[in-house]
Amino acid sequence: MSELNPYESMIKFGRILVGAPNVDMAEQKPELIIQFVKLVEKDLLFKPIDDFFLLFPPIKRYEDDGMWDYFSTQEMRVNKLGTHFGKGDLAHLLMTRCYENKYIIELGHALISAISNIHEDQTGRSLAMDIFEQNGVKFTFVPD
Repeated sequence: MSELNPYESMIKFGRILVGAPNVDMAEQKPELIIQFVKLVEKDLLFKPIDDFFLLFPPIKRYEDDGMWDYFSTQEMRVNKLGTHFGKGDLAHLLMTRCYENKYIIELGHALISAISNIHEDQTGRSLAMDIFEQNGVKFTFVPD
């Protein structure tokens, strides 16, 4: 039996996530999502980033409206990623949604949710709230 390459693994895992809409794996098993991404990242270290974008083309939006578009994706590739995968590059790519593949997009959503769920379990606080507060945004909750 042959091993799956990292890209096939990501697609198959994304299909599982899409095919099980009633199962929130990022909520129930967030460590599994993070461990999977770490294993795939290990397989991709030092491999060309262009290979990723050959399989999962950059998003085909051409309107510069502050969201990911084709040109901002190309700029990010040059300025943030370089030519080969390094540590953290896969997670960064997965969480950007700057590519065209619903299974990889679903894996990216699951990764974001898993990180957020683990943070909340460990700290009792929402990751988003902590990020906002680190950037000087204060929240006041008013009871109903």
